[in-house]
Amino acid sequence: MKYRGLTFDRQKLEYKWVYGLPSYGFETEEIAEIGTPHGDFYDINPTTLGKETEYRDRHRKPIYTGDITTLEVDGELREFEVVEITTDREYNTLPGIAGDTVKVRLSGVIAFRWTAPDGKVFDLLPCVNEAGVSDTAFMEIIDTAAERAVRESESESKEQ
Repeated sequence: MKYRGLTFDRQKLEYKWVYGLPSYGFETEEIAEIGTPHGDFYDINPTTLGKETEYRDRHRKPIYTGDITTLEVDGELREFEVVEITTDREYNTLPGIAGDTVKVRLSGVIAFRWTAPDGKVFDLLPCVNEAGVSDTAFMEIIDTAAERAVRESESESKEQ
């Protein structure tokens, strides 16, 4: 499993992504930094931590939690934030098993979150078409939630 986090490069005075494994603060549960395969450690903002998913976008780029993707749905280009959720589902049971359905709770499910114009939130679970191709193969990564938050924060501080 690969992770990434946003760190501030003090020499270049800019933010950059670092990749590796999260490291926790001493005697805390809070993620404080990312350790790279080269043995370097970078302080990160824990809210920017993204986990690589099994999916790739239409350009074959790996999709991480926290990415913003686009997908055409019903003739409309929509933006989705990649999130990890816990969801409750009901499944049909196999023949011969008591009951017609069983309820299960699934954790660690990758979903694509869309907020409708009326504010209602929908979580799209990846599906495949008739040819067996995942809808994630038609998505394109256009941004990340972390980078948007940084830009918004910087623009707010410039306005003040």
